[in-house]
Amino acid sequence: MNPHVTRKSGMRLPEAAYREYRGQWTALSADGTRVVAHADDLSTLEERLEADGQDPAKLIFDRVEDDDTSLGGAELL
Repeated sequence: MNPHVTRKSGMRLPEAAYREYRGQWTALSADGTRVVAHADDLSTLEERLEADGQDPAKLIFDRVEDDDTSLGGAELL
């Protein structure tokens, strides 16, 4: 699988729902409003999607960080 990976800004979920998936990979609906599946690693996530008959090409993949740290461009310089 070669998913298109987005960052937190790509998710359109309520913050409480976002926190539920800390430390995990999520597969989101194309509009970013629904978590279709989640897992600790991409391999397991791919297995779950295949078992559910989901098309990974139509989903957005996001790694939810373990904490609230979010670095912008200025912090990376």
